[in-house]
Amino acid sequence: MQQVQVSDEQLHDVERSYRRALDARSIDGLNVIGYGEIGLAIAIPTDAPRAVVKRMAASPDAAMVSDYAARMDAYQRHLAEHVRIIPTDQRSIVDDQGWTVPYMIQPLIDSTDLCENILAEARPDDEHPVLVALRDVVERVGAITEIGLDSQVSNFAWVDDELVCLDVGSPLVFDAHGEPDIEIGPYQRAMPAVLNPVLRRVLIDLTNRMGNTREGLRHAATSLLRLELDDWLAPALTTFNTVLDEPLEEADIRNGFSGIKREMKVVKSFARVQRAWVTRVRRQPYDFFITDSFTKEIL
Repeated sequence: MQQVQVSDEQLHDVERSYRRALDARSIDGLNVIGYGEIGLAIAIPTDAPRAVVKRMAASPDAAMVSDYAARMDAYQRHLAEHVRIIPTDQRSIVDDQGWTVPYMIQPLIDSTDLCENILAEARPDDEHPVLVALRDVVERVGAITEIGLDSQVSNFAWVDDELVCLDVGSPLVFDAHGEPDIEIGPYQRAMPAVLNPVLRRVLIDLTNRMGNTREGLRHAATSLLRLELDDWLAPALTTFNTVLDEPLEEADIRNGFSGIKREMKVVKSFARVQRAWVTRVRRQPYDFFITDSFTKEIL
């Protein structure tokens, strides 16, 4: 895989389309291939896509955007020591209102190489190479103290018989004392300011879990339910439990998945409150898509 070239002009075109879509709360006109919790992965050019652009949080403070990008770059370099990651370019443009808008640019992966699609087409098997490779990657990252890994199955592709990590935009970092090093940066605008301490606690808990082998494998198993790959849960647990002293249980995974769905509804409700405050009271743009990543619905 090689990095693809995307011009600033193309990024400006994407940004204008993105803004129109935000205003309409509709993704019509965007070739969306991935849904985050407050963002989208967009394939470009629309008619013959060859790249994926992921719009990160914009800000009128260029230094804040630059600092957050440097943090992501350092995380990506460290992560690449333990797992193959997709070639990723970080670029920023300045939009029509003078805000700095960062983008991550990656080559478009063939949909048949996405791990979620590979498993969907295969017969459930606890020795499937995707499961074995994912277990080994989570165990490797869990053995170090500096970073964590978002181990959802949807975050990986299988290229040249090797696992490739696609989601490198969430810097899960620990400080010298082994504590989560949390920096919200420009994403603080996504939620009401009064909830920033709550958001930090959530991110601390998430980072702690993503830096731990057992919890990382639990996260991977739970993601199978999110992807409606329920038949793969039992084989995955058989594979994952080979490296755990205390085995993961299917009932626990299913209960955890139900809890995540409830929690995400609460998070999205807070984001919608923030959107209403920013757009209706402060008369400013709210430049995050609020999506239901379970149903792919724009909220």
